[in-house]
Amino acid sequence: MKNRLVTVCVAALALVLFVGARALADDKNQMEGKIVRIEGNKLVMMDKAGKNESTHTIAATAKVFCDGKECKLTDLKKDQTVRVTTKEGDPTQAVRVEALDKNKDFEKNPPPELNNLLVRADDKDNTHDGKIVRIQGNKLVMMGKDGKSEHTHTITADATVSCDGKECKLSDLKKDQAVRVTTKEGDPTQAVRVEALDKNKDFDKKDFDKNPPPDLSNLLVFADDKKDADKNTHEGKIIRVEGNKIVMADKDGKNEHTHTLAADAKVMCDGKECKLTDLKKDQQVRVTTKEGDTTQAVRVEALDKNKDFDKNPKQ
Repeated sequence: MKNRLVTVCVAALALVLFVGARALADDKNQMEGKIVRIEGNKLVMMDKAGKNESTHTIAATAKVFCDGKECKLTDLKKDQTVRVTTKEGDPTQAVRVEALDKNKDFEKNPPPELNNLLVRADDKDNTHDGKIVRIQGNKLVMMGKDGKSEHTHTITADATVSCDGKECKLSDLKKDQAVRVTTKEGDPTQAVRVEALDKNKDFDKKDFDKNPPPDLSNLLVFADDKKDADKNTHEGKIIRVEGNKIVMADKDGKNEHTHTLAADAKVMCDGKECKLTDLKKDQQVRVTTKEGDTTQAVRVEALDKNKDFDKNPKQ
């Protein structure tokens, strides 16, 4: 009961963070209506009033959901209720598509990312904790907490496998890892979820800040990014760009300093991904540095149109 309460409370917190974050970014980029047809990688839809037909090209990285579960574009049907989230600045590009069959009201449907987490609150009777003995193909052999009663679970084709809260493969699991297996309702031999731990060996004492449930990882990162960004970000103006280095001054135009861009750093110009060479002298800039190394930049955000970062949500 305690675990169920914790899960629901954390889910509620995540929902507030998730909805709040999405409300800022998505409201102006969302369109609701009905599906007219699917043509290859394009979705043709009508607005709520049954007018204004529009076409959206589905981005290669777009997520598609049917009644809160991930699905394919080809699973969508004519006349389904649909909500499309478009790319910032390009209403023809869809980055997210949510279709409904069962419940026609999006307001009564939690974000799809939370569905699995909310289900977990009712899964307590179907979970088994213990240690991994071995992996055999699509089967996981484990020992109970008492070190006895060895048993085997077959991993279903759509099972979720995570290692320390991050999605991984069954082959990544190792002997003697702490593991929690959630089995299919009515069939304890079929595993629909496998969670393995290396860092924190006790699921009951699991720290949600260090090991959030896999379904919450992407949602809670919003809060963590904001917290980390505050201490690792520097705002000012660009002086010059030299190769993979950016030289900038602080907000007062003083304290010239240099940051070397990390190989995997992201560079944004007015909220859109760009190249370091696109940056110009005197542009407003915000640099996020590597934890523990203020000379290494992992993110660079430059502004031309709106000079105030507070009015530009982090992309």
